Amino acid sequence: MPAPVSRRHCLQLIPALGLFSLSGCSVASVLRNIDLDGDMLQRKLAARFPMQQRLLGAEITLRNPRLSFHPDSNQIGTRVQADVPSVFGLTPALSGPVDLRYGLRYEPTDNSVRITDLRVQTIDLRDPAGRSQPRINQAVSLLGEQLFSDYNVYQLTESDLAKARQLRLKPGKVTVRRSGLEIELLPSS
Repeated sequence: MPAPVSRRHCLQLIPALGLFSLSGCSVASVLRNIDLDGDMLQRKLAARFPMQQRLLGAEITLRNPRLSFHPDSNQIGTRVQADVPSVFGLTPALSGPVDLRYGLRYEPTDNSVRITDLRVQTIDLRDPAGRSQPRINQAVSLLGEQLFSDYNVYQLTESDLAKARQLRLKPGKVTVRRSGLEIELLPSS
């Protein structure tokens, strides 16, 4: 036969039951962002490369993108290797790193995270003898800023957005963290 429940036992259970009901009500306050892991972002970006772009009649190949996260400036860095073939034998073939820095923004029309305020930080294309070609470096720098301006870095998936929609939240500001990105969730209007 079960032991009778005393009034004192019932009173002791009330705070615990209140805690459960509070935790159920506060789910919306706990879910305030979508976290995107840096390793996952690196893999998704690498899958888009090598990439080829035309510049002054030459096919430039961009390969081996490497992401770096800079929370102090709320920016991401990307280093790519660029290969520029000889153009009609007038210029030598060139190869070297290109370093980009940029901010990110959320684009609600297609649920993407896009590049903003892109700058080519450094570019060091050299011929096989190790000589730099400043004019070609400048042209490739301009191409890089045009090519990657407003570039779609990440497409939010339905699973990224499902819980937010259930709680009537929507993505907002993108913040760079040491090991990835955080997209703030805001109340839907």
